[in-house]
Amino acid sequence: MTIADEQLFTWRKHFEKVLNLDINGINVTVMRKFYHFLSKTTPPTKTEVINAINAKKTRKAAGVDNITAEVLKADVRLIVDELHPLLVQIWKGE
Repeated sequence: MTIADEQLFTWRKHFEKVLNLDINGINVTVMRKFYHFLSKTTPPTKTEVINAINAKKTRKAAGVDNITAEVLKADVRLIVDELHPLLVQIWKGE
């Protein structure tokens, strides 16, 4: 391994440690994937809601609402049909 390779490896490890944070149980790396949802000006589409549900990790503790990912994923279409109008209403601030 050359000195340049060692330096690159050292910087890689440094930035992995700095950029892959876990803040209050929220993995920032995962959060970055969904940042575009936060900067949108239009309500989420059904497809985006489906993708968000499918992205949730299974076999994890439920959140403050006590709803696990397994429950949401059991029948994604039904859940989205019920949740989407509510999410749009919340998004619009009504």
